[in-house]
Amino acid sequence: MIQSNCRTVGNCPDEDIMQNLKIGFSRCTFIKGKLCPCKYHVSRANSIIFTTTDNGGCKPAGLFENKFMSPLLRSPETDLMIRYLSEGSNLAGSWWMVKEQREWLFRHLVAILSEKRGEICNILVSGVAGYAHFYSYLHIVFDAAKEAGFDVSALRIDVIDSCITPILEIASIEKQVRNEHRLRLRSKVKKHYDIFGFPIAIPATNRKFINEMIPDIRKCCIRALHCDVMHIADYRKEMTSRYDIITEHFLLSMIENEHKIIEGIRKSYSTMMKSGGHLLAAGGFSSLSDLNNIIEIHKKSKMTIEGSDNIKVWDPYGLSVGQLQDITNNPNKIHQITLDNYLIDFTFRNS
Repeated sequence: MIQSNCRTVGNCPDEDIMQNLKIGFSRCTFIKGKLCPCKYHVSRANSIIFTTTDNGGCKPAGLFENKFMSPLLRSPETDLMIRYLSEGSNLAGSWWMVKEQREWLFRHLVAILSEKRGEICNILVSGVAGYAHFYSYLHIVFDAAKEAGFDVSALRIDVIDSCITPILEIASIEKQVRNEHRLRLRSKVKKHYDIFGFPIAIPATNRKFINEMIPDIRKCCIRALHCDVMHIADYRKEMTSRYDIITEHFLLSMIENEHKIIEGIRKSYSTMMKSGGHLLAAGGFSSLSDLNNIIEIHKKSKMTIEGSDNIKVWDPYGLSVGQLQDITNNPNKIHQITLDNYLIDFTFRNS
């Protein structure tokens, strides 16, 4: 079994995993030279990079297709992922983990980067749970760049979060891999990686994953910014150009899809994006009406859906502990899973 220092599963088997995690979400602090993360970021800092590559999971549906349920397709990797989550293991729930989400992001990045060959491409990663989430996301970006024939050295990537913990994790790792050309624990005696007095477990599998990416990491420009997304315009004077791409993975789910806050975030994005730029967003919705409201909010900030490859998908972190255990304990049962998450490519047109 995958081991980590912190369990993802809370005490409420009827709540989905993400709701249980959000109970521990608060503001991380930095006191007297020591990092003091909230419980949510303690768990995310100790995540394992995991992915599914086989044909398990749930078949996506078109965004406007009248289909909101899908049978779970069993496969060895999907069963393993669900068992790990049901047992409380910390898997990095990023774009990388679920095949449908990873492949969707890859397709859209390839299409965009193919049109940007020979140019600089500015990317904003809006919100990040931890280092494992960022570097697994970065793997998709590098894969897409190579598929598109885009020069990795022309990537300019900013990653922001309002909590200081994931930013310091990334900054610390960036410093080591660029100066020492590999990620390693500070000594063979230590079993943890120290981030300003906060120990995180970086298992050998995560270190290997990142170390294999170091040639590409060192080619591109990465900046980690401690910043509230509502106030990212404050950094505009430090930018060389507006963003071609903004990616967002379940950020709005963290704020319970509060429409006023979403409007503020989208207004902030609209001041930072190039006309024709793309917001590649993954998020949850509670009903068709909720989904339509979210789409309308984007229109107010001149972000519309232009392509056809926009889909509804499942997300394992949206399942309850009880559901995960039922799936694990009843392998011959047909389990119907709700497709209550969207993957949407919004295009910004400043006209």
